[in-house]
Amino acid sequence: MRSSLLTYAFSVAGIVLAQESSLNSELGFCGSPLIGSTFWNPICAGDRQGLTVVAGSGDFQENIHRAANKPAEVVLSADGILAGSPWSHKPRCLRFENATEKYCLYTSPTFAQDRGVTLFTTPEHKDLFLQLPAFTNPDVTQDANREPNPPYESRQLPGRGVGLIANRTLHRGDHIFSTTPVFVLHGDIYETFADEDRFPFQTDGINRLPDGAKKKFLDLCGHFGTDKVDDIINTNSFAVDLFGEEDDETNYNVVMPEISRLNHDCRPNAHYHFDPLTLTQHVHALRTIMPGEELTISYLDPAQTREERLKALRASWGFACSCSLCTQPTAQAKASDERIKYTLDLIEELEDYSADSLATPQMAEAVISMYEQERLYGPIAEVYKLAAVEFNGVGEIWPAVKYAKLAIEAGILYGGPYDKDVKDMEQLVKEPQMHWSHLLRMEKRMERNMQQE
Repeated sequence: MRSSLLTYAFSVAGIVLAQESSLNSELGFCGSPLIGSTFWNPICAGDRQGLTVVAGSGDFQENIHRAANKPAEVVLSADGILAGSPWSHKPRCLRFENATEKYCLYTSPTFAQDRGVTLFTTPEHKDLFLQLPAFTNPDVTQDANREPNPPYESRQLPGRGVGLIANRTLHRGDHIFSTTPVFVLHGDIYETFADEDRFPFQTDGINRLPDGAKKKFLDLCGHFGTDKVDDIINTNSFAVDLFGEEDDETNYNVVMPEISRLNHDCRPNAHYHFDPLTLTQHVHALRTIMPGEELTISYLDPAQTREERLKALRASWGFACSCSLCTQPTAQAKASDERIKYTLDLIEELEDYSADSLATPQMAEAVISMYEQERLYGPIAEVYKLAAVEFNGVGEIWPAVKYAKLAIEAGILYGGPYDKDVKDMEQLVKEPQMHWSHLLRMEKRMERNMQQE
């Protein structure tokens, strides 16, 4: 489940900061002898070699170049929207000349009960998006983005901007809110195109949104002083994996304005998981939250030393963390760091399923105890699983079931109900003796002893 947290890590700022930024550069509009007035005019790349911007989706206009093939026919409805599609604008695409892959803007104003969304992705992935329940069954998003009686209120906080404050008691597992993205960007766009080529497309993608979604996006803060829209994306986006096999995911960056109001804490009281089928981010309480308490999430993997956390937060979000963990006295901070390093070493041992591993059920329980000391109420899901596997690995079924049940409860909050570790633990509970871990430790060590004899 550690991979789940990293998969849904908050913000892509660290990636973008590593790139050289081109400020105040704009692409100029140009006419095209191939594309009539019913199409978006392409944006020309000036003297930049090889860049081509085309109008029209991959379905309707394949292989369009500045002075080549005549575009295929595009069917338009009376109001100019592409007939039979959810898109409100004619798709507009960006690619390098002679390249086979391009990235296009697709905006649906009716997505998620008329909240709207813009996709900046390939035509092939656009078709995959359209097959998701989020697009094929509007009812799956009917409860997202709606707050008839929210358990919080927005408030300006000194030195922290706008934050969300609990207005009633919340218990572990209580739902706080759910939200869908207003902007979804294919991760490869950052590495494929220069800033001056990418920025105008991102701005156009936001301008195409319904007024409400556009305002929510533009009301967000940026921290890096670049192009306004790009700055908001860098500061507020989440990285999620979609459309890939288990070891071959495709990274996307998604912006959900509501969850961006949650400030960071290295020991947060809430956590989120992303449902890739409904494109919905769900936020739940990790512990009891009292009225008047600020709702927080962690922007990074919390199982790191103070120095590692502070360095990551400064690099990616530009602030020095002032949470209780990062500001505690030196002696307590040192003890916390030592616990973190020690538990990570033990986890490495527990994840070693070779015959030489020194892992035991008692080692797993020690890690659980230290995670509780560290208030790691989200990632504790992963060590519950390790404990379940260790007990099952030596044939102690009922302790294994106990920890598997705890792993399922914590894992749903941490990675969501479709998380692979949640599914794995559900199988252990159902048939512990048929699970892959049953007697695994004993068999491995018996094999080793026989070989030594």
